[in-house]
Amino acid sequence: MIYQFYQRHIFPHLLNQVMQTASLMDRRRELLLPLEGEVLEIGFGTGLNIPFYGNVDSVYALEPNPDIYQLAVERVQHAPFFIKHVQSSAEKLPFADASLDHIVSTWTLCSIADLEQALAEIHRVLKPTGTFHLVEHVKHPNSTKIQSLQTLLTP
Repeated sequence: MIYQFYQRHIFPHLLNQVMQTASLMDRRRELLLPLEGEVLEIGFGTGLNIPFYGNVDSVYALEPNPDIYQLAVERVQHAPFFIKHVQSSAEKLPFADASLDHIVSTWTLCSIADLEQALAEIHRVLKPTGTFHLVEHVKHPNSTKIQSLQTLLTP
């Protein structure tokens, strides 16, 4: 019961705040500004990547957690391009083979239950000339305080 409350009411807001640090936003900009065409974003979260999609036509926002996606709604409504919410998992992407220009994952792969299956799905739905853009993190090597925070922030 406490865990469910945390997951629904605290975690989405905490994640939204933590993921807005200047260094993380700089990484988003570097990763996303060059993209064009149609994009699938795995782990869309609260929509923090939206400002950095400079030349895309549309984004499929794959976010399985409706409580987290709810925090993205205002950003989605003001986006200068089409965004479609896809409530699914990365392990079973609801897209045709070889259909997407780009797939993006920012700090999400660590929370996917079956990473091998998700990577197979990413390969399946990317066009032959498509690209997979990701940035990921690992546990801090020294600080147990930071490691504890990282564990707390893992869904």
